[in-house]
Amino acid sequence: MKNNKFKGVKVDLEVSVGKLTTTLDNVMNIKTGDIIDSGIDLEERVSILLDGNTIAQGILVDKDGCFAVEITDVLG
Repeated sequence: MKNNKFKGVKVDLEVSVGKLTTTLDNVMNIKTGDIIDSGIDLEERVSILLDGNTIAQGILVDKDGCFAVEITDVLG
């Protein structure tokens, strides 16, 4: 039997699309309207983190006009 003691506890999940590398000069010159090319493919997996630890992976999908994550792998 599963322990449901923590069932109602709310947690914050972080969705990490990836990391970018750029120059400090580019960062210092960022302005509203700039578009930063991520080089990340739209089909690339994203990581779902809980307290800094990756707990799952998925892909970005559209759900009613908003970004959502379709889980592809649950870790651990």
